[in-house]
Amino acid sequence: MCLKSETETALRETGLSGENVSAVLSKLDPSLSYNVYRTGEAGVFAGWAKTLDYESKKAGYGSRRVKITGEPIVNINIEFARETHYDYSDPGVSLLNEEKRIANFNMGGTYVSLFVKHETSDVSGDVYDRITRNLYIYIPDEGRHAL
Repeated sequence: MCLKSETETALRETGLSGENVSAVLSKLDPSLSYNVYRTGEAGVFAGWAKTLDYESKKAGYGSRRVKITGEPIVNINIEFARETHYDYSDPGVSLLNEEKRIANFNMGGTYVSLFVKHETSDVSGDVYDRITRNLYIYIPDEGRHAL
């Protein structure tokens, strides 16, 4: 198995242990590309570690949808933040439903999670279907995770 060299190189440059790099590489599809992001700040990682289900429909115009799913790879003891948004409108009717929850994780641990973002639109003049794969890595900076 030979993962794209850019992803493997990026993982090794984050400061992850060799064991954790191997664990991550074993979970990834070598035929796909991944963006790799690393932070040592708990607040930044909490903002990244979020699943999303967003849908907006307008009668006669079409709809847009964004769905982000998450999978913990290193340290599965994490509860991702969750955000849902649904709105619908047509002449005379408007609906809105939203929910937000914050992430819950141990700020002293190391985490690697894969998030897949799938965006679609069938709005006139703005039709697309795209997928982005992001690896978010949290390795706490010394002294920064303490309260």
